[in-house]
Amino acid sequence: MGDLRSDPLLPLLALAGAMLVSASLVAPVRQLLETVPVGALAWLVAGPSGVAAMAVTRVLGVRSV
Repeated sequence: MGDLRSDPLLPLLALAGAMLVSASLVAPVRQLLETVPVGALAWLVAGPSGVAAMAVTRVLGVRSV
């Protein structure tokens, strides 16, 4: 068996594998975005302090911080 690192098709195979993996992740991510409440997503993105700051500014009626 030859050395796989010198195989000219290896980059193409790696690209095809990466495309398959990314395509297989699209459906679960879309389903997650459709089922998880927006507040929970904001919590994940902004963190607890960011969400708390957004909630306080909303309660106080502050338009921009």
